[in-house]
Amino acid sequence: MAITRGDFDRIEAEARGQWDKLEADPVLAAPWHQLFRQVAQTPRHVLSELLQNADDAGATYASARIEGGAFVFEHDGADFQAEHLRSLCRFGYSNKRSLWTIGFRGIGFKATFSLGPLVAVCTPSASFAFDAVRFTQPRWLGPGGGDRVVFRVPLVDEARLGEAVRNSFLEWTSFPLALLFFRNVKHLVIDGASIATRVLRRGPADSEEIELSTPNSRTTHLRFRADAERLPDVAAAEIRQERMSDDILTLEAGIDLVTCEPGRGRIFAVLPTDVALPLSVCINAPFVQDPARSRIKSPSLSATNRWLLERAGRLAVTSMTTWLDGLGRLPEERARAYDLLPDQPPPTAPSAIQDEVMAVYASAFHALGASPSLLLGSRGNLHQRERTLAVPHVLHSVWGHDAQRRRKLRVGDRSLHRATRAEDTRFARGGGEARRRARRAQRRWNRAGARDRATARSTRPAQ
Repeated sequence: MAITRGDFDRIEAEARGQWDKLEADPVLAAPWHQLFRQVAQTPRHVLSELLQNADDAGATYASARIEGGAFVFEHDGADFQAEHLRSLCRFGYSNKRSLWTIGFRGIGFKATFSLGPLVAVCTPSASFAFDAVRFTQPRWLGPGGGDRVVFRVPLVDEARLGEAVRNSFLEWTSFPLALLFFRNVKHLVIDGASIATRVLRRGPADSEEIELSTPNSRTTHLRFRADAERLPDVAAAEIRQERMSDDILTLEAGIDLVTCEPGRGRIFAVLPTDVALPLSVCINAPFVQDPARSRIKSPSLSATNRWLLERAGRLAVTSMTTWLDGLGRLPEERARAYDLLPDQPPPTAPSAIQDEVMAVYASAFHALGASPSLLLGSRGNLHQRERTLAVPHVLHSVWGHDAQRRRKLRVGDRSLHRATRAEDTRFARGGGEARRRARRAQRRWNRAGARDRATARSTRPAQ
């Protein structure tokens, strides 16, 4: 139900009463102001926070821009209801009851005050504003209009803050992969630059092949998704403590893995964190984060994060083995399953959060052991590791330029090298002519080898 003037007046009166009590007791008000200053000190996360709210509201389209000296954000999600307004009028509390909604203690919206002391909100049913002095007490502006929800923040310092906002725009346009993790938002326009996603088809191992288009590129990614699974009791208790509420509708969590450029893996909690990973996949899950929303809690300290990372590793292992077993696909395509492998062995003594994350993720691969048939041969057969010989790395230089087309694969703590020759595919598809060319090439190779052996015998010194 849309916001009525009566709803607004009741919520405003509640907020005003809280502020009257706080201002009468400076000791009680101090923690509020301190946390508010921490949240409102940087504009970097403003766009991300508003995108979260848009996705939670079911928006499929959102846009952000600087217009007339103000930051403007709008989306086509659901109209505000009284409960939504009441959540903006609280601090340190969130009304979101699902793990996949991204609010954190009701502080996300307050980040908009890093741009200026006044935040105006216009919805289809009502228009109101918040002031930085009493940042949870709304002020009525009048009835709403239009069919979108619009946030407008006049920039207090257009030169400095305008540059900071544009930098945040640049972060999104240069790393737009986060859009693949939103449940609803599919089209985002940032300062005139359009970013959009669309599902193309079903991919290997029950994945989805998704196209991500930006003004400068059009790329495809595979998204692997694990069904929601109930959290262990210790993790559920941690979530309740973090969200400061026992009233959470669901304590189930799913996992997303999305392929990316090699070595550009990252941890996402729908939005990107600062935890970069040496992987060819990005991991998305409802991780427990720090208040700044820039990192996740250490897996050694957070039972939730450790459980989620273990599930991510198991999802990667299951997807890789299923993909490799796809006998209806070409070997070259099936070999891409190795992108899910860690690029390097996990450290024996993790010293940073990236090391801890990698150690937990890689543990699922080490649990496979040596018995499964995971090594893909050039003919499409799978082989066990103990029955396979690996050519020493130093010998790869013998093949000259072909060595540059080999891809390094890791299974556990051993390295193998696979030759990705287009000739293999042409041989399989080309029929008799391709086979005749292959046999002629083989005879030339044999004759050259015989000549080399004869030369070596003739030049061998007498014993």
